[in-house]
Amino acid sequence: AGQVVKVNSGASALEFGTVTSGEYSIHKVDSYNDTTLVAISGGTQLNYVDIANNKTVSFQPTSTNDKIYLSHYSAVHIDSTVEGLDTYLNMGTSATLGSGDTKLNFDGTHSEYQAVENNGYRITSKSFILPCTSLSTSTTYYIEMAGAKHAGGAIEFNKANANASGSYRCHNVNLIHFKKN
Repeated sequence: AGQVVKVNSGASALEFGTVTSGEYSIHKVDSYNDTTLVAISGGTQLNYVDIANNKTVSFQPTSTNDKIYLSHYSAVHIDSTVEGLDTYLNMGTSATLGSGDTKLNFDGTHSEYQAVENNGYRITSKSFILPCTSLSTSTTYYIEMAGAKHAGGAIEFNKANANASGSYRCHNVNLIHFKKN
């Protein structure tokens, strides 16, 4: 059960065995999309802004050799001044995530700089591979995209330009779980 007939290593007989298609195979694909505007007033530096609206992607490693490919983007708008910002992925072991969870790719509140003379709109995006070497195979991990802002003006996360169209334009997180064969 669960095996196939294949030729043995000496190419002289048939035998039962498992099929492998490389070092890794795709174990799970997960994503979420959100178009809910999150507006933050100016003046306060924030290392965590909840811009995911309780949406997450999740995975449970099958081995500490697994790898998780993650990509995310958000449409951002600055209203009245210049502003530093970042979007990053936040990971925890509960589907309810917050400021105390693990920041996976946080680059600081001033990692991207936006000036209004550029019409105030920008798309922030990142992608990377998360190794599961320090993660538990008996734990489910949840990931959300979060925002951060410097102490400048007001900022709106998940806001697309007025003539934008399509379902995936404001806030999107993608996860591909690669299982070690």
